[in-house]
Amino acid sequence: MKRRFLSILAVLALCLTMLPMAAFAAPISWPAEGEAVTLDGKEYTYLGDVTETGLAVGEWEVDLYGPAGIAKAGDGYVSYYVEEGIAYITANNATISAMSGEDLEGYGILVVDYDAHINGIGTNIIQAGNTAIDATGCLTITGEFQRIAGMYNGIACYQSWGFGEEEVTTEGGDLMINANIGEVVGTDGMAIQSDCSLIINGDLGDVSGGSGIYSGDGLTQDNLKEGYLTINGTIGSVMGYVNAGIHGRGDVTIGQDAVIGEIVADTVGISADCITDEDWAPLADASLTIQGQVGPISASMIQEDTEDWIRFGIYVAGGDVVIAEGASVASVYGDTYGAWVEGGEVIVKGSVPGGITGGEQDIYTEEWPSFWAHAEVMDAILWGLVPEDLQGKYTQATTRAEYCALATCLYEAVTGESIELTEEDVLPFTDVEDDVNIAKMYKIGVVNGVGDNRFAPNNILTREQAATMLSRLAYAVGEPLEASAPDFADNDKIFDYAYEAVGQVQAAGIMQGKENKLFDPKGSYTREQSILTMDRLFDLVFWDNDDE
Repeated sequence: MKRRFLSILAVLALCLTMLPMAAFAAPISWPAEGEAVTLDGKEYTYLGDVTETGLAVGEWEVDLYGPAGIAKAGDGYVSYYVEEGIAYITANNATISAMSGEDLEGYGILVVDYDAHINGIGTNIIQAGNTAIDATGCLTITGEFQRIAGMYNGIACYQSWGFGEEEVTTEGGDLMINANIGEVVGTDGMAIQSDCSLIINGDLGDVSGGSGIYSGDGLTQDNLKEGYLTINGTIGSVMGYVNAGIHGRGDVTIGQDAVIGEIVADTVGISADCITDEDWAPLADASLTIQGQVGPISASMIQEDTEDWIRFGIYVAGGDVVIAEGASVASVYGDTYGAWVEGGEVIVKGSVPGGITGGEQDIYTEEWPSFWAHAEVMDAILWGLVPEDLQGKYTQATTRAEYCALATCLYEAVTGESIELTEEDVLPFTDVEDDVNIAKMYKIGVVNGVGDNRFAPNNILTREQAATMLSRLAYAVGEPLEASAPDFADNDKIFDYAYEAVGQVQAAGIMQGKENKLFDPKGSYTREQSILTMDRLFDLVFWDNDDE
C-alpha cells in the first residue's frame, strides 16, 4: 500500500513538471513604476498596473521603457518584448478591463508599429470600451483565454492606422487564431475582424457581435492574397446581430476539420464577397467552400424595425457555393433568400438534411461577365444599352442579329428617338423574317447583307464586322469617328470594306487588338466584348459631346 501511494505521488510530480511553469510562477513583488523586474531570467521594465487602462505596445512605449516591459493585470500580469519587428506578448492569468473614459474608448491590448504574437497562459480575461485586442500589423494569438470582449470589436487586425495625411499603411492585416477562447464579443462592431486574411485553427466558444467573423476589407488590387478566411477549428456558435455571421471579402473556406455549432445573423448567415477596385469592378473570384460540419445557418430579423431588410442564408458574389462530399450543413435559411449567388452556382455534394430554403426564394443565381469586362458591362446595362435577353451567357459568341439589337439600343439611347419603320421599309434579305432590329439598322445604313440577298442573322459576328458596324453607328448618331489607318501585325488579313473602320475604332480606343499585336479580323466576338465596345462608343459620342 505504501509503495502504491509513493507511485501515485511520483506520477503526480511528473505531470506537474509537464505543465507550463509560468502558469505556476510565484507572486511577483512589484517594484515602483519604471524599475526593473526579473522573470524567468529575463529583465523587464515595470509599467505599473494596467488592469483598468490596458497595455499599449508601440515605438513610443519601447523608446520610453525599453524593448521589454511587464505590468500587473488583475491577479496576473502581461509582459512584452520586441524582437526583429515583432512584439511578443504574454498574458498570464491576466484580467484587463479597460472600460473607463468616453464611449468606445479604451483598448485591452493595443499593438502599433509592430506585428504581434500574443500568448495566453492560465485564465485570461481581456475587456475594453473599444477593442479588446487590436493590432495594426499581422497578429497571431495562441494559448488560453476565457473571454475577449470589446464594446466595439473583440479582436481586430488592421492594415493601417491614423487619420488623413497621417494614416500609415502596412503589409500586415493578417490574423491567425490558434488559441482556445471561451467567448469573443464585439458589441457594436465585429467580434473578430481582419483587414486581410483570417485563419482560425483554435477552439472558440461563442462568437458574437454586430458581425461575428469578418475579414478582407483591406484587400485591394495591390494586395490580393489567397485564403482570405479559413476556419479549421471548432466554434460553438457565431452570431451577427446586425450584419453577417461570417463574412469574407474573397474565398471563405470551412475546412474538413472544422465544426461550427450554429450560425445566426440578422442580414446574412455566411457571405463571400468578391474583391473590387475603386470603381467596384471585381478583381478576383470569391467562393464559399464547406468541407466540415456546420449546424443550422440562418438569417432572420433580430433587430426591431428591420422588417423590410433583405436577408440571405448564404450570399456569394463572384463564384460558387460548394458543400463538399463528406461535409454536413444542418440547414440553410434566409427570410428572403436561402442562397443568393452571383457569378456562380450552388453545388451540393455533401449533406444538407434541412435543405436550402428562403422565405421568398430558395436559391437565386445570376450570371456574371468576366472580371475584366464586368464594370463596362454593368455600366451598359445601367444605361439601357443591353436588351434583357442578352444579359447573360456573356462569354458566348455574338451573332449578327444580336449585334443589331445592341446597336439599336445605343442609337435610341443617344438620340432619344426611336427608329420608326414604315411599310416601305422592306428588307431585301431572304433569310430574315420580322427582326425589327435588323430592319432598323438597315434603314439607317449600319448594316448590309453578306451577298445573294442574305443577311445571315444567326452567323457568328466577326471582329471586322463589329468594327464596321461601330464606325457606321457613330456616323448615324452624328458623331463620325476620325479617319485613321489600323496598326496591327495582321492588317493584310482585314477585308477592304472593313479596313478604314478597324483603324477608326482602334484610334478611338473602342476596340483593341489581341496578343502579339494581332487584330484577328475573322475571329469571333463574344457577347461581353460586344457590350463593352457599345459602352465605349456610348461614352465617346454621348458624354464627350461638347454641345451636350
